[in-house]
Amino acid sequence: MAPIIVAEIVEILIIFLTLTSSINLNYLLTTTVCIKNVVNHNEDSMQQELMLQLNEGIYIGSIMNRKAQIKTSLNIKKEQLRQKYKQVRKKFRQACDTTTYAETVFNNLKHIIKDSQTIAGYYPKDDEFDIRPILERLNNVCLPYLVPNHKQLQFKAWRSNDPLEPGPFNVLQPVATAPDVIPDILLMPLIAVDQHGNRLGYGKGHYDFTIQHLKPILLIGICYDIQVIDFVPNEDHDAVLDYIVTEKNLYKCKP
Repeated sequence: MAPIIVAEIVEILIIFLTLTSSINLNYLLTTTVCIKNVVNHNEDSMQQELMLQLNEGIYIGSIMNRKAQIKTSLNIKKEQLRQKYKQVRKKFRQACDTTTYAETVFNNLKHIIKDSQTIAGYYPKDDEFDIRPILERLNNVCLPYLVPNHKQLQFKAWRSNDPLEPGPFNVLQPVATAPDVIPDILLMPLIAVDQHGNRLGYGKGHYDFTIQHLKPILLIGICYDIQVIDFVPNEDHDAVLDYIVTEKNLYKCKP
């Protein structure tokens, strides 16, 4: 085979390997066999090896493209649900006197939590369920603390008369000098949730990322019953709740 043809084939292989998302050992071995066959003037064998390699690359590329399409579709669906149930929650708060709901939620929580456990609450914003009356009745309470441009939440001890300061996203949080603690239970705000414990948050991923780095911890979603819906899309990195507590029901999400 003429040297120029060999050079063209090698160039094609190099371009193909450059365009693929990753190069594994099989690709390199196959490429070596192809070049060796060219040198040995075994054109038929070289073409077979080249086609196998090209087909494998096309197949992998197709799978990756499909995964990207699925992820994009999930993200669109999640964002649609966020916008819808933010409005549902807002209208519910405006139409109802929700000030008495904390007592019912507290009574439901008493079936799950123990006085000795450290409970991580949250300081409510917008139309989130206001759990401040509940936190005032618990013994060991902490709140999330987020350092700007960090993904993982910290937790700092807090009592109702302790000072707070604005954190990222204008959420009030304990001051930086408050003692650090590790919670046993996490009370989590949400926009929507299904009865399997698939929670829809604000899409920043702080809770999901943090939970991966905590010791085994009980996850409890706090919301209005109207926020419990039939289905919330879930991805591998999304944390699943153990319980959901509303003004009407206590949902156990896991066996």
